Amino acid sequence: FVWCLLQPQLFVALFLYLIVVNLQYETSLNRFDISDLLNDRIIQYKYALASINNEFFYGYGLDKYSYIDKSLVPLNLQSEIIGAHNGYLAILTQYGVLLGGIILFLILRQCFNLISYFYSKDNDIYKRYLFILIYTLIASFYESLIVGINEFHTILFWFSLAILSYSRKYYENKSY
Repeated sequence: FVWCLLQPQLFVALFLYLIVVNLQYETSLNRFDISDLLNDRIIQYKYALASINNEFFYGYGLDKYSYIDKSLVPLNLQSEIIGAHNGYLAILTQYGVLLGGIILFLILRQCFNLISYFYSKDNDIYKRYLFILIYTLIASFYESLIVGINEFHTILFWFSLAILSYSRKYYENKSY
């Protein structure tokens, strides 16, 4: 808190944030209330896991992006439970645990191989693509970014994965 006092812009921003959040208006800043965010996500994860358990082997299909089976959700929560808000659970919901697990394994293996290969390179372009990969892998715990439909960040993730995979093959073949 002492550091905030030394930075006047940060202090003003923090002060304004606290005022706006406590006004009880429904704003985008209210989404950053940690207690509501965590409680909401935990409930959504619970019903996403129940949905996965309900269609364990086959999943619900590709048309059920970030799907939660509403028949498993109590009536009083059905308006609040929208989707899994987790990219990993979304893949398991769509494809089932067996195929979804294989897909997740392949995606994660390729990402980690690329991160370990390009991390020591001095080229800043690769670091930008690595940032997109790492950010997506982390953010997919609370948003469906890996399989998001028509989301710009999902497009960036797959584009970065493709560019880095191509670049790695190019450099490996060039050294022969």
